[in-house]
Amino acid sequence: MKIFLDIDGVILDLESSFYSFVEINLKKKINKGTEDEWSWVWNNFLMSNFCEQLEPLIDVSLIRHLGISHEIILITGFPSEFCQKRIRNLKQIGLYYNDIHFVDSAWIFSKCNLIEKLINYSEIFIFVDDNFQICNYINDNIYGGIIYQVNDKTTCENISGVISASAQRIFAELIPLELDRHRN
Repeated sequence: MKIFLDIDGVILDLESSFYSFVEINLKKKINKGTEDEWSWVWNNFLMSNFCEQLEPLIDVSLIRHLGISHEIILITGFPSEFCQKRIRNLKQIGLYYNDIHFVDSAWIFSKCNLIEKLINYSEIFIFVDDNFQICNYINDNIYGGIIYQVNDKTTCENISGVISASAQRIFAELIPLELDRHRN
């Protein structure tokens, strides 16, 4: 089975690193700024070492365990021109994966189109993302998916067929399913 994982907000903590960069380099918090100001900040963050030193949000050994018998495919809207920084960061935290795709966009359709190209019709797959709109769109438009939306809650909810819980809980719940599969 193919397991598609978003990176930022699921595996790596982009948000904390970005706001640390802002506080350290701008000596202030930017709450409301113009689009140009935020674009300047984001571009400088991408050029910085902060960009490739993101901390993991989950125990990466859980993904390594799933990767024993499943294909782990990372999908991110992170700019592909910075792919080497992202790959170094993933190696640094010891993340195992089979393939990685940079779709250069957080648009809903980008990840959906890629998944459609990578699976066979009616193939069962798992998709994990922190963006509910993307999860919902994939759930509604691609048959055969088990869709998980990462949030910061400790409870597990099922919202319109999308299972919503913390990343650690999602991966911890996938492991027993995997162990059951090996017993049968």
